[in-house]
Amino acid sequence: MARCEGRAAVGRQGRMVVMGYNEVHSAVTEGPFVNGDQFILRFAMDVTPKRAVPESR
Repeated sequence: MARCEGRAAVGRQGRMVVMGYNEVHSAVTEGPFVNGDQFILRFAMDVTPKRAVPESR
């Protein structure tokens, strides 16, 4: 998966995984990494695509 920013982009990627576009073999989350009033999480996933993913618009 590519890097994404923003709530909508993260939600789209999450829905693609949940809707069955990928077979998830493992997932690791690191963080949170805090910087003042902001934070990030790092996700690493081992996935196999089951079918073509529709193009984002």
